[in-house]
Amino acid sequence: MGGSKPTPPTIIMPEESNPQAFQTIIPQKSYKDLAESMRRTEGEINRVMGQRYDEVGTPAEMGARTKGTNFKAAAAYLASLPSAMPDTSFQTTPRPFGITSTSGTFNQTAGQAGSKTGSSTASGTKPQSQLDYVKDAAKQNLDNAKQEYLDAVQLAKTKPRPKATITKDPSFATQDPKDLLPRRYNPDTGAMDIV
Repeated sequence: MGGSKPTPPTIIMPEESNPQAFQTIIPQKSYKDLAESMRRTEGEINRVMGQRYDEVGTPAEMGARTKGTNFKAAAAYLASLPSAMPDTSFQTTPRPFGITSTSGTFNQTAGQAGSKTGSSTASGTKPQSQLDYVKDAAKQNLDNAKQEYLDAVQLAKTKPRPKATITKDPSFATQDPKDLLPRRYNPDTGAMDIV
C-alpha cells in the first residue's frame, strides 16, 4: 500500500475586529402609505358591515326579533292550556254491541287474590288548582316576554348602527424624519450612532 499521507488542513482565522450592526430604515412615505392602506381597509370593513345590516339588521334589531319570537312562543303556550281540567275519571269505552259476563266471570279460584284498591274518580279541586298554577306561571312568562320584547324594540330604535373605528393618524406615520436616519451600533458606548 503505497501512497503518501494526506496533508493536514490549514485553518485560517481572520483577525479580531469590533462587530458592526446596521439598522435598516424604511422611508417615511412607506409608513404613510401603510396608514392610508389601513384607512381604506377600515372603510371597506364599514361598507361591508353596512351592507350586512341592510340585509339582516343590526345586532339590536336581530335581538328584538328574537325577543318577539319568544313573546309569541309564550303567548302560544298560554293559549294552548285547557280552560278546565279534563275529566280523568273512568270512562267506559263505547262499543257497537253490549258486553255481558258469564256466570264464572267474577268467581275466584284458589291462588287468586282480590284487588284491595278500588278505582278512584278524579276530584275536580286539586287538578283545577294545579292548572291555575300552570296558567299563572304561563301568564307571568308571557308578561316578562312582552316587556323584554318592548325593551328590545326601544333599544333597536335608539341604538345607532355599529361602525368600525377609522384610524386617522397612526403614530408610526407621524414620526420625525430624524428618527429614520440610518444608525450604527457603537460597542464602545453601547449606543446607536448616526452614520
